[in-house]
Amino acid sequence: MKEIIFNLFGLTGKSTGEIIAYSVVAFHVTLFVIIILLSIRSFFKRRSRSKALRKTAEDLGFTFAANKCDPVLKYDIEESGLGFGHSRKIKNIIKDIRMKDAEMSVFDYKNIVGDKTRFFLTCALAKFDVYTDFPEFNITPLSFTGKLNYMLFGATGGDLEEDFPELSKKYDIYCFEEEEIDDVVRLIDPSVEADIEAKKNISIFVYGRYVAYCINEYIKPEDLPAFISDAQNTIQLLYYSLKNLKNQKH
Repeated sequence: MKEIIFNLFGLTGKSTGEIIAYSVVAFHVTLFVIIILLSIRSFFKRRSRSKALRKTAEDLGFTFAANKCDPVLKYDIEESGLGFGHSRKIKNIIKDIRMKDAEMSVFDYKNIVGDKTRFFLTCALAKFDVYTDFPEFNITPLSFTGKLNYMLFGATGGDLEEDFPELSKKYDIYCFEEEEIDDVVRLIDPSVEADIEAKKNISIFVYGRYVAYCINEYIKPEDLPAFISDAQNTIQLLYYSLKNLKNQKH
């Protein structure tokens, strides 16, 4: 068998050093070819998904743009809780999704913060009227450190863990302004808390007139209606809670 292989590749009579050098080159060439083939496969898979998303979105009466992020959406992302990092990639944009009290866009999204890439692979961003003013806070899946703290000490060390002991077992809740903590605690009322707790690995970013609802996976085209419905339900609950909070203050 060894002789057949050596004859096939013309290695008969070659020195050990030449054989090793040839093997190294062959390995790198093979690796390069595999990477190219995987890239081609990934390209066609992404294109196929984009086409299917377009069809699903347009069947639902929405507007679709594969790679064109208009200035208005760019501004909204910049102003919302998603507007961090120095490199953002936005694709497969679905617009003109109407809610009762807001307008919504859905898109594939990832960004780079420092030397790390943070993925929020599918995001729904809702924009309310200019008079809407949410307190600024984030709800994200519990970090590795938080999970480790809970395993070792029975506590995650989250900002609002005492206020939401059950929710904090799954999520980090971070409020940016100390004077807004009471508002955030009241905003996450039992209906909002139950809705979020029932879902898996979602991220919510709330800031001013914006609420972003993200998951760390690319949704399948056939799952688009369910994703939009889930996002709208959570966002609408937050908005109703905000209205109740304002009424209580008055």
